[in-house]
Amino acid sequence: MVDEVQRNNEYKLIDLIKFLCAYLVVGIHTRPLQAVSVLLDKVVYYNISNYAVPFFYACTGYFLIVKQPEKDLRTKLGYRIKKIFNIYIIWSIVYLPLTVYGWFIEGNKTVEYAALCIRNYILVGDNFYSWALWYLNGLIFALILIDILSKRISIEKIVGFGSVAYLVGIVLTAFGGGIKTSYRHY
Repeated sequence: MVDEVQRNNEYKLIDLIKFLCAYLVVGIHTRPLQAVSVLLDKVVYYNISNYAVPFFYACTGYFLIVKQPEKDLRTKLGYRIKKIFNIYIIWSIVYLPLTVYGWFIEGNKTVEYAALCIRNYILVGDNFYSWALWYLNGLIFALILIDILSKRISIEKIVGFGSVAYLVGIVLTAFGGGIKTSYRHY
């Protein structure tokens, strides 16, 4: 009974942080502090808000492990990958008319352009007007990576690897503002 109450309190804290992170994600896209202070805007949305999405990924991993402890990790991973993949497919179909519309307004009807769109759908998770799907796509790839790693190494080592990757991401985010990439979106 005490463990259940403590766990519910932990979930309430996670829910509160998820709620705050949802506002930060909205803020990333709307930039409401820009009118107040350029410095405050940069501090909040280039530094603090960058941790909202990784927090959502971490929550997915946490609940994947703590929910249904009687099931093994690989079973839970397989179920979760299929579930998120199905959601990704459904929403991609919903966005398909807008994607086709985007292709037409761009005027690009070449094979190369079609290949870029397919690449973006599979590897990036977005096309015209479906940019929000990158999160699901990234989550699918992350869970597949965890599934592959879990065949070879322990969950503790996977968490250690993930923590190092997260720290590298923080450094790249902090110092990577001036890094130019050759990634061609469309």
